[in-house]
Amino acid sequence: MDAEDICFGNIALATTWPELDVQTHWYRGGWWDQAHIFWDDFADDGRVQAITESDPSPEGRSDVGSLVLHAEMEPAQSLTFTFILAWYFPNRENYWNAKPAVRQRRMRNYYATRFASAWEVARYVQSRLDKLEHATRLFHNALFNSTLPGYVIDAVSSQASVIRTNTCLWLDDGSFFAFEGCGDASGCCPMNCRTCGIMNRHWPISFRASSVPCAAPIFSTILCPTGT
Repeated sequence: MDAEDICFGNIALATTWPELDVQTHWYRGGWWDQAHIFWDDFADDGRVQAITESDPSPEGRSDVGSLVLHAEMEPAQSLTFTFILAWYFPNRENYWNAKPAVRQRRMRNYYATRFASAWEVARYVQSRLDKLEHATRLFHNALFNSTLPGYVIDAVSSQASVIRTNTCLWLDDGSFFAFEGCGDASGCCPMNCRTCGIMNRHWPISFRASSVPCAAPIFSTILCPTGT
């Protein structure tokens, strides 16, 4: 597939555990053969036959792959197995604007300026896992241990993940935009809806009051670039 195609991309499932079996795809058969064959193989001795082929799945069908991790444990012992799920789909398409000049215009996600594949993303996460976890916990502690009213903490924490979804667009030129919300297949009220207008007027005040000056211009000028 061409790298500029809107569907171009890949996903990586990785682990930091050294002892494992890998199957990039299960048996490609009909009915429930694939699950039956996998389970018979696994149930025999807790291991599975290695399959490392990288060819794509048949047209119109999806593959199932497996990572089977192995460890010996003493009674009452605990172990942590780390999995990393990474993805790389760099291209976007303007499907929401009917104007011919921009309709179906191609855009690139910002992360495409930093990575070239999901495997690179997984390697980056693996090499900085402790640092990333530490920073995440600092954010959590700063919010939940703050003196903000409980209803504010609840409102902010319950919605914070939206910035990491397809509701928001961070493009390769640094521009940041957002829909009002997302359905299962598309966003709604793109980029300049009235909700953004309300945020435009009220969020800068709340952010300045909470001593996060850099957040005010982000939400007041970039979410709503038209000022409406």
